[in-house]
Amino acid sequence: MPDWKNAADYGFTRKLTLEEWAWQFLRRNPDYQRDWRWFAATWSALEAEYGQPPARDYFRWQQDPRAYREGLSDAGEATGPLLIECWMGHKWGFYKFPLDPAMEHPQVGTQLLWREVAVTPCLIGESDNEWLGDDPAKVAWGFDLRQPLGWQFEQAQRFLRVLQKQRSQNHSLRPETPAQQQEKWRRYLRYLDAEAVQATCEEIVEILQLDELNGLPQQAHEMIQTGYRRILILSMATTRTKTL
Repeated sequence: MPDWKNAADYGFTRKLTLEEWAWQFLRRNPDYQRDWRWFAATWSALEAEYGQPPARDYFRWQQDPRAYREGLSDAGEATGPLLIECWMGHKWGFYKFPLDPAMEHPQVGTQLLWREVAVTPCLIGESDNEWLGDDPAKVAWGFDLRQPLGWQFEQAQRFLRVLQKQRSQNHSLRPETPAQQQEKWRRYLRYLDAEAVQATCEEIVEILQLDELNGLPQQAHEMIQTGYRRILILSMATTRTKTL
């Protein structure tokens, strides 16, 4: 890992793609690191018994219970056994063979291939304000299912674009664009690396030139748990915009 005390050590992040940013956060996740150690040990044990390609005994490998782990849905329900390499990818959001968190710069598309992140619409009930809350980034739009949906979607899209622009201009909404986020992401990485070497709060505040930590620990931890997936959503949106 870079030296968290040296800002220059994080200069490499200025050239990162969004997919690479997501990996920088995931590889710092202690839960992912723990899963990787379990996976690597299990894989090595299976290879010791059944061999490596092309001489691997695939039939016996696939009969071994150690080669599988129970998959879970997003709701936490069991979905059936998965091969451990698929289990890792399903849990953490990537295709390809699971990557060692020590790998600093995997090649996107060959070594690291992220799964598409699903953004599930939320059906808002008549008196349901829990999802909306007071967040200016969230808005509900009514649809009449008795009428054709196509023109309603078009109207909604025009309305939402105008509303997004208005709320951005009055500063009640801060769109999560990469350019606006990267300085904050660098601070999160430095905090996580400081935490990994058990730096004191006083050291972190001094070196990162902060008045106090405030919510920095919580925000940094959120990025390694689920926030890295939001980076991938930004990547998906950027890719789709370029193809329109």
